[in-house]
Amino acid sequence: MRGVHNFILCFLLSVAVMAQEQIVRLDKPYSRPQAIAILEEAGYGFLREISFPPSSSFPEGLQFFVVAPQVRAVHTMRVDSPVLFVIPDQEIKALANPIDPGYEKQKEDFTQISAPEAWDLRCCAEDVIVAILDTGVDLSHQDLAANIWTNPGEIPHDGIDNDQNGYIDDIHGWNFVDNNNNVVYQSEDEAHGTHVAGIIGAVGNNSLGVTGTAWQVQLMVLKILGPKGTGFLSHALEAFAYAAKGGAKIANNSWGHDGFSEAEMLAIAASELLFICAAGNEGANNDLGGGNYPSSYDLENIIAVAATNKNDELAWFSNYGASSVQLAAPGVSIYSTYPGDNYGDMSGTSMATPFVAGAAALLMSHYPQLPSFQAQGPSIRSLLLESADPLASSEKNVAFGRLNMARALGGEFMIANSPLLSPRGGEAFQGPVTVSWQVPQSTQEVSLSYKKSGGSWQQLASYLASPYLWETTDIPGGKYQLQLAVTDATGETGYFASGPFTIIKNQGRIQPLPNPTTDQTSFHYHLEEGGELFIYNLKGNLIYKESLPPGEGSWLWPLCDQNGQKLAGGVYYYHLKERGGSINGKLIIQR
Repeated sequence: MRGVHNFILCFLLSVAVMAQEQIVRLDKPYSRPQAIAILEEAGYGFLREISFPPSSSFPEGLQFFVVAPQVRAVHTMRVDSPVLFVIPDQEIKALANPIDPGYEKQKEDFTQISAPEAWDLRCCAEDVIVAILDTGVDLSHQDLAANIWTNPGEIPHDGIDNDQNGYIDDIHGWNFVDNNNNVVYQSEDEAHGTHVAGIIGAVGNNSLGVTGTAWQVQLMVLKILGPKGTGFLSHALEAFAYAAKGGAKIANNSWGHDGFSEAEMLAIAASELLFICAAGNEGANNDLGGGNYPSSYDLENIIAVAATNKNDELAWFSNYGASSVQLAAPGVSIYSTYPGDNYGDMSGTSMATPFVAGAAALLMSHYPQLPSFQAQGPSIRSLLLESADPLASSEKNVAFGRLNMARALGGEFMIANSPLLSPRGGEAFQGPVTVSWQVPQSTQEVSLSYKKSGGSWQQLASYLASPYLWETTDIPGGKYQLQLAVTDATGETGYFASGPFTIIKNQGRIQPLPNPTTDQTSFHYHLEEGGELFIYNLKGNLIYKESLPPGEGSWLWPLCDQNGQKLAGGVYYYHLKERGGSINGKLIIQR
């Protein structure tokens, strides 16, 4: 057994410019010879391709190209250029340290999320593949070996790409750092992935060490962080594509970085995986913009996870956000697997995230008919979010609350079989909301409660008949849920929830004109409660921030950074953060 370790904030990621390689997206999918010709004409040397299969978001698929630096400075960003963007590859860097040795040391955390009650309903998800994007994993660990994913299309150690996926002998995943099939951690600095793997899926009930959130599950190991926890954004993008093509349903991302990346956002959307992402360890409000990524992308397939402490309160280091961070889970002194058949504690949102990933795997196995996520109607994502327990009232909060596995799996809070007919999750209303339901004739009482995202349930009315017209005049705009309490003749009460829907009050909007522009542009806006406007360059660096007041107006931007320096021509991105959500867009400067 190794000595006592001290793991406090794990896996804060920093960003630096990678001088050697860049990431390019073209205006549409091309064959490789066509793409190489376009890239060479633009002055870039082709290195490798990252492709995603067709999906609902990208019917033609999604392509990126990793290229060598410009070999001649002839390319400029034209409006009609087939090169949509060129971004430097980003260095991601983990900063971590280890603390201390069964289930008794885990019991407090699992009890907090009602795992023992959930395991009575479902404890195993042997049919679900969870991709772990991290530092590598101890494949031979006594508590992990039985749950490590094995590629069914590959013959081990024959030196042949049997499944023709572009990776030779990728038996348990792939090492994108070294571009080989060795996904095992290489040093003590890389213990993080093994610890995360144990929280998701350490073998349960085997009389050894610890138990995972899912006792049986398939753990696909995708190594994107190497020595001392460093890697690059391109490694992550390749891992996203590999996981999507390899049959994974969930991606655990206990890492993050500063700065918006269009390539990363598009890749996540194209993957159609359920992305469970750490919210970050800076104690910051991600709602204020420029937050931790990839957790802060406003996508239907992302769940951003904060960390709670032993008192079931938000941990002091955890990032939060009443709209941008959805769930919380235990993240302080979490006991799990450690390389070499060892066990130890680590803390951080990195540890909270795999609890949610493991719970998602159990739900997918329990409700195979439900989609992983969708804009409207029940899904695995909506079950996880809508069954959460609200955190104690605080200015530091998350949209839905702390994970409750038992309620998500069935218990008292069932959405998949809810008698609520309307409103449906994903809908938007401006004015009154018609609530309708269908319950047995023997029902004695029906009552309604509502809550705003991040808030607590409030009684609306009782002894109701369907339909009920809910006047929303006196409540602010934002995301809401309804809960239907149904009491039968025996006095038993069941609780059912709607998916999250939106109540619109003078919906915010913003538009830059002219666009493209040469010397200045005006952002025209209409905001109910005001907001913060952030402008980023292609590297994802924040270059300008402006507060916009409530009401209708315009803000003139002279195309400079916060220091008054004139900006070069190219593509820029704006991100408006307001109380009810966010708005993103692209601005082209022509010089």
